[in-house]
Amino acid sequence: MLSRFFDKITRLSVRFKWVTLILTFTVLAAGLYALTQLNQELLPPISFPQTIVVTQWSDSESAEQLLSEITDPLDAALSEIEGVVNVESTTNNSFAVTIVRNEFGLNQDRVVETIETLTDAFALPEGAEIQVFTFDLGDLPVVISSISSSELTLPELKAVIENELRPTLLDIENVSEVAVSGGQELPKDEPAAGVADDSAEPEPEPTATPNPAAAEKPLSRLNFTLRTALSAYGFDDIENAQDITAEQALAVIGLGDIAIQALEQLSDENLLAIDPETLAYLPSDYTETLDSDLLDELNARSAEFGGVGQFTLAEAVAAKEAGVNVLTGEPLDAAAIIEVPTATPEPEPTAEPVEETVATGVALPDEWVQAAAAQGVTITTTADLTPEFIGAIVTLAPESLQLLTPEMVLALSPEQLAVLPEEFIASLDEGTQAALLARLESSAETPTVEPVALPEELVAGAAAQGLTITTTADLTPELLGGIAQVAPESLQLLTPEMWRSMPPETLAAVLPAVGAALDADLVAQLTAIVAAATGEMPDSAELPQSWIDAAATAGFPIETTEDILPEALSGIAGLAPELLVDLTPEIILALTPANQAALPADYIATLDEGLQETLAIIAIRDAQFQLAQAEESGTDEEMVEEEPVDPARLPDLLVNGFAQQGLEIENAQDIPADLMRQLSGIGEQATQLLGLLTPDNLRLLQPEVIALLPEAFLDTLDTDLRAELDELAAEFGGAGQLAIQEAEEAAALAEGAPALSGAWLEPGPDGEPPLFTTAADLVNNPFAPGAAALLSFLPQQAEDPGALMSSLTPNVIAFI
Repeated sequence: MLSRFFDKITRLSVRFKWVTLILTFTVLAAGLYALTQLNQELLPPISFPQTIVVTQWSDSESAEQLLSEITDPLDAALSEIEGVVNVESTTNNSFAVTIVRNEFGLNQDRVVETIETLTDAFALPEGAEIQVFTFDLGDLPVVISSISSSELTLPELKAVIENELRPTLLDIENVSEVAVSGGQELPKDEPAAGVADDSAEPEPEPTATPNPAAAEKPLSRLNFTLRTALSAYGFDDIENAQDITAEQALAVIGLGDIAIQALEQLSDENLLAIDPETLAYLPSDYTETLDSDLLDELNARSAEFGGVGQFTLAEAVAAKEAGVNVLTGEPLDAAAIIEVPTATPEPEPTAEPVEETVATGVALPDEWVQAAAAQGVTITTTADLTPEFIGAIVTLAPESLQLLTPEMVLALSPEQLAVLPEEFIASLDEGTQAALLARLESSAETPTVEPVALPEELVAGAAAQGLTITTTADLTPELLGGIAQVAPESLQLLTPEMWRSMPPETLAAVLPAVGAALDADLVAQLTAIVAAATGEMPDSAELPQSWIDAAATAGFPIETTEDILPEALSGIAGLAPELLVDLTPEIILALTPANQAALPADYIATLDEGLQETLAIIAIRDAQFQLAQAEESGTDEEMVEEEPVDPARLPDLLVNGFAQQGLEIENAQDIPADLMRQLSGIGEQATQLLGLLTPDNLRLLQPEVIALLPEAFLDTLDTDLRAELDELAAEFGGAGQLAIQEAEEAAALAEGAPALSGAWLEPGPDGEPPLFTTAADLVNNPFAPGAAALLSFLPQQAEDPGALMSSLTPNVIAFI
C-alpha cells in the first residue's frame, strides 16, 4: 500500500510538473524568510528551576535551635507550594541555606513571587531575616575587565571608574547592570594613601618613631613566639612589625646570639613593614641569610640610613659594652640597653638549710625586674617574689623561667616553689633537684589536726555505756555510728569545729548516714576534707564566666575546676585579683588542695571563719596523704624520679593554640591530614609553627601527614632526620611528596576555573587584596577541606554571608 501511495505521488508530480516546482519554490522562500526571523543568542535567558532561600539569625544559640525553630517549619511550608518537587537545606550556627527546586516549564518569576510572599509572612524570631535569590544565565557578566593605573592612587582610580566609566557603559543599549568592585576606600576624614599634603611641613631629622609610610600599610603582626619573647624582655607594647623602634632594635641586637633567634622569627612581610631606620640595625650575620631580592628591597628602603648589614653582631655587642651606638657612635640611651643574664657557676648542691638565703633573697634577672616595673611592681631579689607574680610569669611568659639560675631557685621559699611547673623543676640538674628535696625534708614536719574536746553530755553518755571518750580523736566509725542509731539527737551537740577535727576515716564512714541531719554547707566542707585525706579529686564545679574569659585570653581554655592548674590560678590571681570575688564557697571547695594553696593569703583572710578552718584542715590532710604516699614509694631517689617525657607530647604552645581553635590535640600522632593541609596553606607562618615540633614529634606523625609537610619546612631539617621522615612516608612517595603532588593538582585545577565576582572580590578592611578570585580558590582554600566545608564555615566569619552566597554564579556552583 505504501509503495502504491508513493507511485501515485510520483505520477502526479511528473504530470503536473509546474505545480510541483511552484510548491518547491514557495516552501524554500518561506524557509529563507523564517531563517531571517529566528532569534539566536550565545547565552539565552534560561531560568533555572530552583530558588535559594538564605536565613540568617545571629542570635541563635546553636544550629539545633535554628533548625527546629526556622529551617524545619520553613522547609515544610515551602514543600506545600504548587510545583515544588524538592526542598534541601543546610543549617549551621546562625545561618541556613535552603534550595527549592520546581518543575520545568513553570513561570519562574511567579514561583519566586510565591516563595517571597510565603517568607515575608513567615513568623521569624527577633533578629532573624530571610533573603530569596535566583540564578539566571542573564546574570552572568558579558565582559569582565581589570583596570589599573600607574599615575592614579586606588581611591582616585575607583572614583574615575564610578563617576565617568560606569555611567557611560550604562548608557549603552541593552546593558542592564555594571558592577564595580575592588579599589581602596578610606574614611572620608582620612587622606587617601599616597596623596601628598602640600601644607605639610618638612619632616625633621629621622627619629625612632614608626615610619608614616609604613603606617599606611596593613599592620604586619608578629608571630606569637616573637611577641612572647619580646614581652619577657620588657617590650610589652610590640604587637606588629611597625611598632619596633630603632632603640628597641638596638637593644635586641645587643643581646648577642639570642638576637639572631629573634630575627629568624620575622617573616618577609614583617621585614618589609619595619621602619627604614630600624632596618638599618639589622646585622650582617642575619641579612646574609636573606633572599637576594628581599635584601635588595630592604637596602633600597633603608638607603637614607646606610642600608642593612652595616655591622656584625659581634661589633654590636662590643659597642653596647662600650656604651655607644654601633651605627652612629653616640652614647647609648637607657632604652637601648637590656642585659643578658650571665651564667653563674652552679653552687655545689648541699642539703644544709638555707633559711638565711631565703630570707634575704638572691638578685633576680634584669628581665624579671623590668617586666615587673612595667606592671608597676618593684622587685629586686627572690625574697620580693609573691606566688601570684610567679604564677603570672608561668602563665604569660613561661620561657622566662629559664633565666632563673640554680642559686635563684634554691633561694625560693616552699610557697614560691609550689607555683613552679613540674616540668621546669624536672629540667633542673640532678644536683639542684637533690638540694631542693633535702631542703623540703629538713623543714618538713608532720602536720596534725588538733582534736577538740567533746561535750560533757556526750562524754557522760559514753561513760554510762562503759566507754571512755574525751576528744574527737576518740570517735571511731563504729562508736559514732552507734550514737547515730541509738541517740541521733546527741549529734546536735557536736559543733562544726568538732566535725571538722574528726579523723577522716570516721567522717568517711558516717557521712552517708548522718549527712541529711547536718547543714548542707558543713557536709560540703566535710566531703572536701575526706577527699583530701584519701587523695580523691573533689566534685568539679563550673567556674565563673569572668574566670573562663580571663583564662581564654591567656591561652588556657578552662570551664570547670577540673581544668584549672595551680600556675593558671596563681596567674589569674596575680594579674586580676578582683576576679577572686567571683569565687563561691562551692567553687573553692571543688578546687584541688594544690589550687587552694595557690589562693592568696589576704584573700583567704576575707572568707568565712568556718571556711578558712576547713581550708586549713584540707591542707593538713592533703600533706598527711602525700607524706604517706611518699613513705610507701620507697627511697628518696624513687620519690624524686620524674615520669619520662612523652616523645609524642606536642609543645604547650601548639596544644594551647589548637585548643583556642576548638581542637583537642595533644600528641603528634593525633594531627590529622586535613589540619596539616590547612597549616601548609598559611605560608611562612607554617614553617615557624612546625619548627616548634621536636624530632620525636615528627617521627610519630602519621605517614600521610609527613607526606604533607611543606617543602620549605623540610629544607630546615637535619639531613639524617629528613631521611628518616622519607622512609616513614615511603608509601606516599616520601616526606613532602604528597604536598607537592596536591600543589600540582591545585595548579592544574586553577587553569580555566571560572572567576568569582561581586562580594568575593571586595578588598579587605585595610585594602588587602581578596583571598578568593576564582572557583579553584574555594576548592583549594587553606581554611577548610574543600569548597563545601568552606561555604559552611564562612557564615560564622563573614560580615555579610548573604552577599557572598548570592555572588556565586551558576558556572561557579557547577565547578565546585
